[in-house]
Amino acid sequence: MPSGQGAERCASLCAGREVGLPKTPRAAEGREAMPNSSRTCKIGEKAGSSGTYECLNCKYSGTETKIQVEKDAILPMCATCKDSDTTWHLRKAS
Repeated sequence: MPSGQGAERCASLCAGREVGLPKTPRAAEGREAMPNSSRTCKIGEKAGSSGTYECLNCKYSGTETKIQVEKDAILPMCATCKDSDTTWHLRKAS
């Protein structure tokens, strides 16, 4: 733990925010930052946005599988490829 003047400066810089988490534009706008900053999510994760999600496993095998998901809904296993490690990509936010 820093001590002295360095500790005071550190405490003033870190006041009011979580230490170790980068300040993001979303946080600056007063919205909660998404834990996953990309537009992809795995099954079992909460959807960061409402919209159309596409199964990347199906896409890479030449099949198109899209689902509508509401924000904070848990992303399911893909009904087409039935892969237990499905990755969903947000194609179009609504």
